[in-house]
Amino acid sequence: MGAKADVHAKMLEDGFAYFKKTVSPDIPFVPVVGNHDVDKSLWLDKKTAMEVFSETMFPKWSRELGRPVDSTTFAFRQGPDLFLYADFNYPDHERILNLLEDNANVRHTFLVSHGAVVPVAPGAHFRWFLLGKKEQEAARRKLFSVLCRRNAIALVGHNHVTSFADLKTPEGRLTQFMATSVWSAEGQADKPPKYTSPAEYARLPKKSKDYDLADARALFGEYRPHMKDFFFSGQQGRFMLDVSDTAITMTAHGGDHAEASRTFTIRN
Repeated sequence: MGAKADVHAKMLEDGFAYFKKTVSPDIPFVPVVGNHDVDKSLWLDKKTAMEVFSETMFPKWSRELGRPVDSTTFAFRQGPDLFLYADFNYPDHERILNLLEDNANVRHTFLVSHGAVVPVAPGAHFRWFLLGKKEQEAARRKLFSVLCRRNAIALVGHNHVTSFADLKTPEGRLTQFMATSVWSAEGQADKPPKYTSPAEYARLPKKSKDYDLADARALFGEYRPHMKDFFFSGQQGRFMLDVSDTAITMTAHGGDHAEASRTFTIRN
């Protein structure tokens, strides 16, 4: 039996209201769309999850930003910087490229996506990232090239880990920070790093029954030569992005700890 559309809408309403009140009562709160928000497996009484999400969240995004938002892929400027929100569930490659082109004259380009832009977690779902499907290969490579030329910064989640990946190509630079606030267990607050060097990026097993290793080697092999810095940990908690005239940093706090566990320098 399918879920009710009003139940799904209430989940979105309650989640938004809670975080708006506790995290950003005095500043705009603009969450990016995630896979559970528009899960295709949800049967919602003649409505799709995307329809419910659009009806519920578009007005909220519009109110928070002070202008109309009518798509799950959109962009806005904060001072001299661009924040481009990309829907990795239903990626609109052309819209992303157009938004980047329309906002060429910016200081920093931040691409915000629930799913990764650069895959960092080998496993059965290693292709579950922005434009990660095989049939999206050309679009994925095109976007990677454009983002490198923009020296872009990707802010992503989805994999329930903390990861920092800094890539440099002849065209430019792409830096990705992956965070998770899903504090699932006490031990996740103090999880030590698992990998701390580019040589450890995307370590693959010799054998796997869960996924095509040849496909995984080819995919991760596209990014490995460009990886200049890499960090990967199961730590979960909260993260603070700081953007100044001289640097961009991300400070990680495990769980609800007041003290910072690590600060990542994204730009200086």
